[in-house]
Amino acid sequence: MEDLLFLPAVPVNNDNDSTNEIQSLTMGNDTIYLSDGGSVVLPMNYDNDSTNEIQSLTMGKRYHLPF
Repeated sequence: MEDLLFLPAVPVNNDNDSTNEIQSLTMGNDTIYLSDGGSVVLPMNYDNDSTNEIQSLTMGKRYHLPF
């Protein structure tokens, strides 16, 4: 039997202004900042293995995030 995962529906985006979609991200110490305001504090990283840090993000195009 297959295990199924049901995800919630993506809400409709009624914002038709394409000029307000891109923000820059910066990182300082343990915090990621958005250029238009807002931030998120990252949790403590207890992983001391530097060989497993390469990750990729896929959203229509492939992006490599070097950390």
